[in-house]
Amino acid sequence: MKRMNTQMKVNKIQDTVSEFLNENGMCVGLGNLTKEDTDYIIQMGADILCTKWGIGITGGNFVMAIVNNDLMAATESADYINIKALKFYCQLVQHAIRPNLN
Repeated sequence: MKRMNTQMKVNKIQDTVSEFLNENGMCVGLGNLTKEDTDYIIQMGADILCTKWGIGITGGNFVMAIVNNDLMAATESADYINIKALKFYCQLVQHAIRPNLN
């Protein structure tokens, strides 16, 4: 069986984030997002999970703050989209199930 390379793993994690957003976005106040905002949140969510799970490159200040459960640092480094998605990212970190990445 062929092993997944890093990009394939990241793509699978992006799919996981996309599904989680579709299932939970409205519950955390993320209704009526533009396509650009949705894509950005999915990418950022994937960066968060990849950092949490040690896959690929470690994320920046905002990503590290979320992974480290540092609300003050997260709010200080968040842009306007990430402020809106903060509750989503917290739910994602707590409840997303790691896909099989073998």
